[in-house]
Amino acid sequence: GTPTTNNGTVNVGPGSTWLVQGGSFTNSGRLGLQVAGATSFGNFNLTVGSKFNAGGTLAPTLVSGYQPAKGTEFPIVTENGGSPSGKFGSVSGGFSADYSKETAASSPYLGMVYGGAAATPTVRPSVKKLAGGAGRLVLKLSCAKSAKSSCSYTVVGKVGKTKVASGHGTLKPGKSVTLTIKLNKAGKALLKKRHRLRVKVLVTAGGKTLKSATVSVTKAGKKK
Repeated sequence: GTPTTNNGTVNVGPGSTWLVQGGSFTNSGRLGLQVAGATSFGNFNLTVGSKFNAGGTLAPTLVSGYQPAKGTEFPIVTENGGSPSGKFGSVSGGFSADYSKETAASSPYLGMVYGGAAATPTVRPSVKKLAGGAGRLVLKLSCAKSAKSSCSYTVVGKVGKTKVASGHGTLKPGKSVTLTIKLNKAGKALLKKRHRLRVKVLVTAGGKTLKSATVSVTKAGKKK
């Protein structure tokens, strides 16, 4: 439950997992992940509320004679309730970072690819509506018919530094969806105390901001 910052060198051996449990790991130095096989490599696991802040140098090394095929991808940060952010300043060892899977609808992760960049670029939806409501956020998103793959998105709402709502998913080409995202536990507690919240909402896809706005969220009215 505490923050850790790597300002020097951290090496994670093949098959080893650095568990971030309710805290954060920020990389500002050299992060050496050792790779001995397709399922044997140093990695991070983020539990609920945990953060992995990418930066510095990602420096994977191949060990034990292992030689992956070009394009082999390794999920180095798995998201089991937590979330990664930022980008590495550089990646060495013949690898590249893949940030496109961080907002996948199922089993999201931050990956690294051997022998080249990830082949599929992020396809981004358009934001048709972004508003507040009674204890919730309301959004309408559309994915263009001409899109070559599904559009991914991430939504985060904050009051100050407190995250009060979040959501993510994908849309098939040609599809639109109206999302209702309810406040989380922290958001409900703030709303109960203040009765009205000014929530800064950020809609992103593949590290790019699609829409940013501050909306008003109110308490639900009593049923008659």
